[in-house]
Amino acid sequence: MSTDITMMSLLLLLRGAYLRAWGEEPLEAWGKLELLAQIVSRHGLQAAFEAGSEIRQHLEHPVVRVFAAAPHPHHLFARWQRLEHFGHASHRTHCTEAEATGMILLHQGSATSSPGVLDNLFVAGVLYSLLEAQGCQKLSLWVGETAVVLEGQRQEFAEVEGDTSCWRWQWKEAGQGKALVLEAPQELEETHWRHRLRKILQRDLLYRWTLAELGRLLAVSSRTLQRRLADVGTSLTEELHRVRIEGACRLLETKEMSLTEIAFCCGFSDSAHFSRIFRRFAEVPPSAYREALWAEKR
Repeated sequence: MSTDITMMSLLLLLRGAYLRAWGEEPLEAWGKLELLAQIVSRHGLQAAFEAGSEIRQHLEHPVVRVFAAAPHPHHLFARWQRLEHFGHASHRTHCTEAEATGMILLHQGSATSSPGVLDNLFVAGVLYSLLEAQGCQKLSLWVGETAVVLEGQRQEFAEVEGDTSCWRWQWKEAGQGKALVLEAPQELEETHWRHRLRKILQRDLLYRWTLAELGRLLAVSSRTLQRRLADVGTSLTEELHRVRIEGACRLLETKEMSLTEIAFCCGFSDSAHFSRIFRRFAEVPPSAYREALWAEKR
């Protein structure tokens, strides 16, 4: 079973949770709500939250690692919103309040389609495990008025009071992320500072690096860094594109991930942006590059 976990494919995560719980494949015709209803009918309402938290079984998946690499819970949530955009999710999550030790999120739909209780608990479970993977300590979550997790300890509940689309999060200590590095071969003619720059950029392909931040890490001023980049005929934007494309090439070596997932993991704004930049560097679209790689292996 694929471990594709874009918003369009969270159904696969749920099917995996069902399989592990009962040792049998769910019916192909069941969608997300049917699966959740089956799980809840056997194990109660809390099982919808637990099914979402099953994402912890996929901590090595590149998409999950992107969330684990987020430098702060607020950054993780911003990445979640990007994933919803990438997957064209019908329900979107919004932040109504953000503080150093917590935030309040609303899980909302359109005028004609609002998420139900089971869907809300499922997605809250996904986010809970992602925040744990990111390093949040003593994490607490209230769904509506019901405490679901208190300081890292899951609470028993049979029903949820209040608006289940409202999630209040608190943490004692914010996680600082786990550096994500998609290694790429380094060109022999690169100077030492450029090699270090690329290593820094590879840590987190979704982070919005600035010249000032990179300059501090390289112990030079932002102007000096900008001048050095110009001297070798490049810019920060070009270096970011190059590192992201190199990361994408590594991920294209496997068929386990969709092009949408790869675009997300490598920091592109959408699939069209990924394809356009990839063509500029590789002279072929990413789909053709992957096909050529696999043709060589056959």
